[in-house]
Amino acid sequence: MKVDDVSLARELLKKVGDVSPFSGSQYSYPLNQSLFGELDMEKLRRHAESSDGSRLKEDLPFLLALAEAVEASQPDKGEFFLNDRELRARLVRLNSTDGWALIWGQDDERTAELASRLQRENFQVYIMLRGDAGVSPSLRVNKQYKFLGFRSTSTVYFYQALVRYAHIYGRIPLADSHETGEFIQDYAPGVMFLSGEELSPVEEALFLGGLYLGLPGIVPTSVSLPYGTVLRADEPQQMVEKALDLPNLRLRRRLRFQVNIPYNFDSTFTSEEIKEGPAIGGTSLSSFVVNNVDKGDGIEVLGEPGPDVAIEIAIGDPGVDITMTDYLEEFAAGLPGYVQGVSAAVKAGVPFIRWRSDLPLQMTELGQAYYDGLKAHFKIDRLKVRLVFNGSMLPDMKAEAEAFRQKRERAVLAASEETEPFFYACTRCHSFALEHCCIITPDRPPQCGSRTWMEVKARAVLSDFDNRGLGAAIRA
Repeated sequence: MKVDDVSLARELLKKVGDVSPFSGSQYSYPLNQSLFGELDMEKLRRHAESSDGSRLKEDLPFLLALAEAVEASQPDKGEFFLNDRELRARLVRLNSTDGWALIWGQDDERTAELASRLQRENFQVYIMLRGDAGVSPSLRVNKQYKFLGFRSTSTVYFYQALVRYAHIYGRIPLADSHETGEFIQDYAPGVMFLSGEELSPVEEALFLGGLYLGLPGIVPTSVSLPYGTVLRADEPQQMVEKALDLPNLRLRRRLRFQVNIPYNFDSTFTSEEIKEGPAIGGTSLSSFVVNNVDKGDGIEVLGEPGPDVAIEIAIGDPGVDITMTDYLEEFAAGLPGYVQGVSAAVKAGVPFIRWRSDLPLQMTELGQAYYDGLKAHFKIDRLKVRLVFNGSMLPDMKAEAEAFRQKRERAVLAASEETEPFFYACTRCHSFALEHCCIITPDRPPQCGSRTWMEVKARAVLSDFDNRGLGAAIRA
C-alpha cells in the first residue's frame, strides 16, 4: 500500500463545509479533542496549505482531524455518529460479545461473508462501503450491523468511539495521543478488516490513521504497510481466525470465561466513582501487599468484616521474583474496580474499597476478583489471596507488609545489567514507529517513560497473550 505523494490534507480541506458539533456527547469533536485538545480549524487550514504530502506519518493526525471536520459538516452525520448513550450500550454489550470489528469493504459477497463470519464469532460489526448506490440490504439494513456510510471519511465514526473509550474509561488526558494509542492497543475491543485491496489515497491514509491510533488491522497478504499492528490473510475465514488471536481480543475472551463471580467484570468499570456505600480499609491498621512467598493456593477470609483489613496476595510461583511484585502489586490494587459498582485504590500501602449499597458483595467474592483477575492476566501457578479482619493479626501483617516493601525497594535499586540474567525488548510503539524497539534493562528504562522496567519484566515473563509487544531474550 502506498499513498500518492500529494497533499491529501488540501483535498480533505476542500470537502469541509459548515462545521457543527456532534450532538449527544460530552465530546463535540472527539478526534480533534483527542489529538489536539480542541477543534482548531485555523490550525488545520494552515497545516493543509503548507503540506506537500511528502511526510505522511507526520500528516496522519491532521488527516484524521480534517476527516472528522468533513463529517462534522455533513447533514446526515446524526445517522452514523454514536452518541454517549449508544456508546455506553455498546460497551455494556461487550460483557457478552468479543469486540468491535470495522470492515472496509465493497458491496460484494466477500464483504458480506466476512461480516457474517464475524457476527457468528460474537463480534459487533461496523461496515464502511465504497460507492453510493446498490447497497445490499443485508449489509445496510441488517440491524445487527452498524452501517457507517459510503464516504471515504466515514470510518471516523468508528475511530471516535475508540478514542472516547480511552478518554472516558481509561481517563487518558486529551491531546495525549501517545497514551491514547497505547490504551487503545492494550485494552480497546476494536479491530479493522480490509476486505479488498483497492482504496483511494484518502482511504489508504485513513486506514493508516486507524493503525496510528493503535487499532490492529487484518489485511490481504498482498498489502504492505509501513507501520502498525497488522496480520495478513486472504480468505474471510482466515481473516477472522487471525483476529481471534489478537492479544486484546484474547484478553477479553479469557477474562469473560475465567472470572467466577456473579457480577459484570471488566476494566471499563474502573472509572466508576462510588461516593457512598459500604467500605473496608482506609484505616491506620489496614494494609495491602503482593509478595512472592508460597503460602498455598486459593482464597481465605479470616474474621468478621469491618473497616480494618489486611489484604495479602502471596504468589508461590518460582518464575516470580521480588522485583516483579512491584508491578503486580500496582496491577492487583485496582482489580476490585473491575467489578461493576465497586471502586478500589491503594495509597501508601493502605487499601480502600467501596461498593454500592445495593450490591451484596461478599468478601469471598472480593477475594475471587483478585484471584481470577490475576490468573486471567498472568501465568501464575500458585496464588493465595487472604483478607484478614482479625484485629489481633492486623498489626503484625501491616509490619510484615511494610518490611517486604522495603526489601523489594532495596532489590529494585540494586538490580543492574550485571545482576539480571535477561534483557527485554519492547516494540510497543509499532502502531506509529515500525522501526522502533526499546532494549530494556534495570539500567535502561523504556524511552516512553510510561512504564517501568519491573512492569515490562513481569509482562514479558508472565503474559503469554500480552499485547504490549514485549519479549525476553537471554542477555549475551
